[in-house]
Amino acid sequence: MVCAEPFSEVKHNGDNIALHVKQQLAGIGVGCFVPNDNIDTVGEEVHGVCTDQGGNMVAGFKDFEGGACACHRLSNALKNAFSVHTVSGVIRKVSCW
Repeated sequence: MVCAEPFSEVKHNGDNIALHVKQQLAGIGVGCFVPNDNIDTVGEEVHGVCTDQGGNMVAGFKDFEGGACACHRLSNALKNAFSVHTVSGVIRKVSCW
């Protein structure tokens, strides 16, 4: 199942991303999310989140199982590799990941 819902009116920080995603998923029956009562079982019901490695996305999805998007990781690796002009620069950039 894929849940996609635009939320451009929401500031894209980790807390807001987590809140919005959990509300949307609970709204379609994936777990229960009542933040005022400290009830949150959404993360337990989701097995396989795939996100980019933006700090806000990592923070927003910290309660979910899953990992980085391989395509996004590869895209970032290639972009970084081609942004330097020496082999040592590429090795330095890749080793920092």
